[in-house]
Amino acid sequence: MRTFIYKFVYNPFLGALLFVVISSTHAIEKDWFSFVGEFDKTVGKMDVNVSLRKKAPMLTQPFLVMTSMKMNKSTTDGLDSDEELPTLLKFSKQVELIVKAKDTYSYAGNFTHEGVRINYFYVSDTIGLRQAFTKMYADQFPEYSLGLNLKEDKKWQTYFEFLFPGEDAIEQIKENRKQKARIDKGSKSK
Repeated sequence: MRTFIYKFVYNPFLGALLFVVISSTHAIEKDWFSFVGEFDKTVGKMDVNVSLRKKAPMLTQPFLVMTSMKMNKSTTDGLDSDEELPTLLKFSKQVELIVKAKDTYSYAGNFTHEGVRINYFYVSDTIGLRQAFTKMYADQFPEYSLGLNLKEDKKWQTYFEFLFPGEDAIEQIKENRKQKARIDKGSKSK
């Protein structure tokens, strides 16, 4: 049986209110979760660092960095294809290397929708970032359409109102963890 969770979210990078139907929730790492569902009547995927909820908003990281890459060959539903995945991973790694140069940062998550991957980071300041990203984009990804949005977000509104799952999804995540633990325990006892 499939459970659907409904949520309205505003994506500041796309500048649109999206209606979200989360139809699948699964852990991709210890404190990261992936949500696949309907975003504004098309399929989208969100990966979010849920461990940040306990710490956020962090006063030492009042700025939001959003980087985007328009895929040249996404799947027909606008998600990352096997062919594009290595480039997307390289792009995310290069973005994180630039962001790591700041004193403190948090990788909050990413959103893939309509052939675009957007990465979300919170940082201590944005001095020099635009220049560093412009150089990296030109040097390493000249064949891609790339974007950058730097803005103040002291209350981490993008994290809490767009990236972070609603309370219904949190309950589903907890239940999924319990079920996985029971399955894992059953598998080990055989």
